[in-house]
Amino acid sequence: MIAITGTPGVGKSTVSKVFCEVQDCNLYDITKIVKENGLYYEKDEFLDSYVVNFDKLKEFFEKEFISNEKNKSNKSVVIEGHVSQHLELDYDYIIVLRCEPKIIEERLKKRDYSESKVHENVEAEIMDICLIEALERAQNNENIKIHEIDCTNKKPDEVVKEIITAISTNNLTYGTVSWLEMYFDYLQ
Repeated sequence: MIAITGTPGVGKSTVSKVFCEVQDCNLYDITKIVKENGLYYEKDEFLDSYVVNFDKLKEFFEKEFISNEKNKSNKSVVIEGHVSQHLELDYDYIIVLRCEPKIIEERLKKRDYSESKVHENVEAEIMDICLIEALERAQNNENIKIHEIDCTNKKPDEVVKEIITAISTNNLTYGTVSWLEMYFDYLQ
């Protein structure tokens, strides 16, 4: 099972779809699942986002994997979402997608995100939040392997090839992407 995570705007959804088409995987979109099944405590109106109930979300996946015939087909499972690293599922890999913060800012503005939500997500990308959370999750489960990819100026199929190569060769790396020096003033 693979988690694909990253700050909103890095390209998780697109990369996950392409990956699952190429690898013939079952794809689960956390954001869609949370909204459609009411797996949240409340909606944060200020940030226009849902406060996920991770216990209910985990229960959803446990039921889904037990009862769903498509998962008995031995297809790989990809769980995509910027909070996927928080789920206590038996991941083999957590893939952390990264992207240059100015590009994220532009993408989120095109999605009509509020100024505060844009700022929060750009800041999260600069501070490596998704990577840090993935590493914390892996610290509690030594079987999870982490790989980080800079998606800046890469097409989705290039990112997918990089994921496939990293997994198949066990050449997994992280800690190589840093925006801190470039964006220090943004954090002030």
